[in-house]
Amino acid sequence: SLNNLGNLYSQQQEFTQAKEYFQLAVDRAPGDLNYRLSLANALRDGGDYETAIAHYQAIVEQDPNNIDAHNHWGNALQGMTQYDQAIASYERALALAPEFIAARNNLGAALQELGRYEESIQTYKTALEQRPDYEDAWYNLGNVLRAADRWDQAAIAYRKAIALQPDFADAWNNLGLVLHDRGDMREAIATYRQAIALRANYADAHLNLALSLLMDGDLAQGFA
Repeated sequence: SLNNLGNLYSQQQEFTQAKEYFQLAVDRAPGDLNYRLSLANALRDGGDYETAIAHYQAIVEQDPNNIDAHNHWGNALQGMTQYDQAIASYERALALAPEFIAARNNLGAALQELGRYEESIQTYKTALEQRPDYEDAWYNLGNVLRAADRWDQAAIAYRKAIALQPDFADAWNNLGLVLHDRGDMREAIATYRQAIALRANYADAHLNLALSLLMDGDLAQGFA
């Protein structure tokens, strides 16, 4: 079907083609809100936040209880750095479905962007009470704890994410940042190398590794 073709292109991050197929699906079945939601998500992923939001708004006008539309609307608002409005969208989704863990995770990210670290931390902890094996929430909890200079707790959170998903390259890299912050250069170096082993073209991890090597006095490898 057209919608399935759109999903295929979305999975390949080819959002222009995905948008075209989703639009055809919407044109053929204007009342199908799932097709419209898929179109809105492809627009958002392609960076067309304003058009995506117009579609989310149209969905919510027809179905005020559509928690996915509220959640993705919040994601589009985050893409536009409108964090207060994003928080309101996530809170609407959670008011309808308190167990909606993806919306709670996204809420934590928006709170962090506004510097509301304690609220963000509590939001992630609530998500993890609901689902202790949610590696993204552990990772995001690590990010906000690091932002709050709570390095030991951040390291624990990143290690939890890695235990749940050993190939989580971003968690390995950010664990390295915390270890660097703490002055544990040798361990940070090993951690960055693990991130690079998982993603060879990981530019941030390569840069972080070089900085830690230099800080550890290994000028030859640091400047390599």
